[in-house]
Amino acid sequence: MTKRIERKYLIKKNNFSKIYEILSNENFYKIFPNRNIYSVYYDNKNNDMFNDSEEGVTPRKKIRLRWYDSEKMPNKELINLETKITNPYIREKYVQKLKNNYQLINDKIYGICTPRVFISYNRNYFFKKNLSINIDDRIKFRININSGKYYFDFTNIL
Repeated sequence: MTKRIERKYLIKKNNFSKIYEILSNENFYKIFPNRNIYSVYYDNKNNDMFNDSEEGVTPRKKIRLRWYDSEKMPNKELINLETKITNPYIREKYVQKLKNNYQLINDKIYGICTPRVFISYNRNYFFKKNLSINIDDRIKFRININSGKYYFDFTNIL
């Protein structure tokens, strides 16, 4: 389990160069090469996890599959099953290797959850002492995870 305090800010692409300059001047360094991140988010038939997140309800939970670098879902040994629990000031993340090809998950709070949305983006990682800063861009998603139709979100996140 990982506990952390997390803040998210929306940024404009034309501010990237200034942000990179500030990170460099403040001696942040890259801890990983940029990489593409792919996730499948689960929810119940009422989308309660999504709705709780939108409403800012705490505690709340997210369940997702996550893998890196190739849009095609790799062998299950390379996929993480992640559960994030958000409390008022702390987020906890539990990560385990995928044991099965999950099509449904029975969660104690949300009940039967199935894959609901596919999301991908490019992430840039920076680090200094105990502070991590990520910049996510090229965000796209599919509401029907089996469809080839993407929606693009031109928001970037710091």
